[in-house]
Amino acid sequence: MGWDMNEINVIEAGWRVPKNIKAFMTTTAGGVSQDNYQSFNLGLHVGDDSSHVLENRERLQQKVGRGVELFWLNQTHSDIVIDLKNGNNLGASDAAVSTIANKACVIMTADCLPVFLCNEQGTKVAALHCGWRGLYLALIAKTIRQHFVKDIVIAWLGPAIGQASYEVNDSLYQRFFKKDNAYHEAFVGNRLGHYLFDLYAIARQQLGAEGVVNANIYGAGFDTFSESRFFSYRRSIKTGRMASVIYLSN
Repeated sequence: MGWDMNEINVIEAGWRVPKNIKAFMTTTAGGVSQDNYQSFNLGLHVGDDSSHVLENRERLQQKVGRGVELFWLNQTHSDIVIDLKNGNNLGASDAAVSTIANKACVIMTADCLPVFLCNEQGTKVAALHCGWRGLYLALIAKTIRQHFVKDIVIAWLGPAIGQASYEVNDSLYQRFFKKDNAYHEAFVGNRLGHYLFDLYAIARQQLGAEGVVNANIYGAGFDTFSESRFFSYRRSIKTGRMASVIYLSN
């Protein structure tokens, strides 16, 4: 085949969960895409050569093994959550839940926040695509209330754009502040009419509001904009997408 599987550089979710839960996020390394998409772009919708993307997805499939089925969502920055037990007709959605072994939830990001959830027993996992819209629409709360209501939930917050790199205008600040004035803590004034926005802080607040204790919230501290190992839409509109993958192994 002419390439080494170890070239695919992934970030394993650093959290204390049952050993049957497998969760990781890809980086830019390990694929065949060129130019702005170098090299492990997994998004078919971003203008990359589709044959390159399909080869990259094939490499990802080989990494997880043929027995694992990867479910790619049609992401639209919505609050729609789907359950993989309902089959392959996914439709538009930005979160997926799985209770079936080897059915993997996959979301793609390039600055937005990937969130992994699981229950303490290791029988249920979820992947959420949380940009500012997903957080504003309370995608975290909706997923927990629909699928984890009786569970002790553990969360991992994956690589996203960091607060120091994410400037937003006053209009976005006002939208969050009016929804919950506690959200003001996630915004720091940067220049007149503009703020630095902390996606991680909002996610932590929303997880806490749903009963997820701080000791069960892991991750955060990344910045996809400033770290070249990640694709970043803010750094370059023409760019690839990373995949965050979580599933229950046998």
